[in-house]
Amino acid sequence: MFYYCYIVLHLIFGYMLESVYIKGFGWGPIGGWSSNTNSTVCAHITNTPADFWNHRTEDCSQLIQNRIESIEYIVYAFVYTLLVIIVVLALFLRCVRSTSHTNNYFTIQHPELPSPSNKDNEINK
Repeated sequence: MFYYCYIVLHLIFGYMLESVYIKGFGWGPIGGWSSNTNSTVCAHITNTPADFWNHRTEDCSQLIQNRIESIEYIVYAFVYTLLVIIVVLALFLRCVRSTSHTNNYFTIQHPELPSPSNKDNEINK
């Protein structure tokens, strides 16, 4: 089930997360590289000079893609867990509400009291 949730979330949020990671403002190790070049991003991730990554563009692109996917998995797992908690809580509350209306074990049955209008009628007779 997590796989299907991952596919749906990836279709909805995937491009947005990638855009925020590459073009967003800096968040330290999480990303947000303010549209820096790939070699600059890889240099910050690996603590190596940017010139090293200028000659290894495919490796650098793969490193960035792996980092984006790892962040996506964390976000998707959080959203999936939140959805499961909401569904379980909603089912629990629905179950509690439906049993409280049908359960008569704790209902106190009061005998019917005569209404004041009936009392007046009996006195007047």
